[in-house]
Amino acid sequence: MVPVESDTVEIVPADPVLRRRVLLVLLAMVAIGAAAIHYAPAALHEIFRVARESPAEAERRARILMFALIGPMTLGSLIVGIDVVRTALRALETRRFPPPGARVLRDTPVIRGSRARLVAALALVLGVTLVSASATLSWFGYRAAAALRRGCPRAHG
Repeated sequence: MVPVESDTVEIVPADPVLRRRVLLVLLAMVAIGAAAIHYAPAALHEIFRVARESPAEAERRARILMFALIGPMTLGSLIVGIDVVRTALRALETRRFPPPGARVLRDTPVIRGSRARLVAALALVLGVTLVSASATLSWFGYRAAAALRRGCPRAHG
């Protein structure tokens, strides 16, 4: 991963190991998404049916469903968000994007100075957004499952 000089433009070469890992993670996320599209409607219907009879059982089933479906997506977003924040902070510090030692998916020209700081600032905003959205999604998933503890509102009203 040694930067290559090409007609005075410094290029950070792509990391093939990182490419394979990202591809595998994306394939796993697509598989989880496909499973969610296929199984979630029936599982939610069953959870709502059970909620009328046993709110505690509905909450337990909903938590399992949330953990199985939202968990991997949230964990993936959290890991990516943290990595983006770390990279952005290093780029802001060094005034170079990508920062020294960063692994990239494709051959990437290095930018320096104020342009690098702008790109790093945008990356920092993206990373913080991913981390916040991951935490928020986890919290809403937990709250949705916990709401079932009170029972099905339509059954009582």
